[in-house]
Amino acid sequence: MINYPIIQEDGRYFIRDEHEKIIAELSYSTFKQGRVISINSSRVDPLWRGQGLAGKLLNKAVSDAVDKGQLIKPVCPFAKAVFLKNTDYQKYEYKND
Repeated sequence: MINYPIIQEDGRYFIRDEHEKIIAELSYSTFKQGRVISINSSRVDPLWRGQGLAGKLLNKAVSDAVDKGQLIKPVCPFAKAVFLKNTDYQKYEYKND
């Protein structure tokens, strides 16, 4: 698999292919005055599924949030499933007050 860069813009992380088409995207928002990031959705083009792109996007989002001292609330089904399995991620999971 070709290793495309992860691009971050306000509210999303995404990966483009060599034709500049977005092939994977993870959307997020912040709350609690920016102290918490909510992973709202993830999408991977059907032709690119099964290659770990959503996982790479989630890993980048979690890594960036941790670097900023934020907690993470997994909302989308994919993020929830990964957080259930990954004890490292669970350390940074936001629990409702």
